[in-house]
Amino acid sequence: MHKNNVLGSVALAASFLFVSTSIASADPATACATIANAKFGQWQQQRLQVARSKTFEDGATVNDLLIVTVNTAYKKDGALWTSAAINVRERAIASPEMVLRDMQLADCTKDGSAYEGGEPATVYVYTYQTDANGYTAHGKMWISDATGLPLREEFSEPAPPANHRIAKAISATYRYNSDVEVPRGAELANERRLYNNQAVVRSQQAGVNGAGGPAQ
Repeated sequence: MHKNNVLGSVALAASFLFVSTSIASADPATACATIANAKFGQWQQQRLQVARSKTFEDGATVNDLLIVTVNTAYKKDGALWTSAAINVRERAIASPEMVLRDMQLADCTKDGSAYEGGEPATVYVYTYQTDANGYTAHGKMWISDATGLPLREEFSEPAPPANHRIAKAISATYRYNSDVEVPRGAELANERRLYNNQAVVRSQQAGVNGAGGPAQ
């Protein structure tokens, strides 16, 4: 499966960047930079798990799970696992400035402190740039005080969806490194992918039309 299909929209897309937690909430630009730094550091981790829930216009919800390691991405939709080859360098975001540009944040504010996933975090709320029809999407992020990495994220879109496959709200929780385990089902999916890739190579080498001719 193609790596873009595995990563999907989860990625807004070693060492990580520690973010200062003594940010003045009166400075929206600084708060936005803190959010960008958190997302930048997130995709540089050796292991990352994203558990996502999407809510649609009709109230239906869909959950999916993404796990990335140093060289593989695993995605679970329903009961089905798929995998793709991708390394840390390929999935990393180039810079916090690129995150700011791609997220198109408009106003960011520190919204207090909370515990998330059993650890202290600073909560940020923010808006995205208003679209051409006057709608403004909202976001919220819980950033770990210990690591500067996102622990939880929420997104809500007031605009009418362009089609039934576009969610009105998305929430995600994150785990990192030693807290991330690859389930056996994901490993089996990856083994099948590698076997199928090898089978294609063997077929090309042997020539499916006989006499070593090129495969059609």
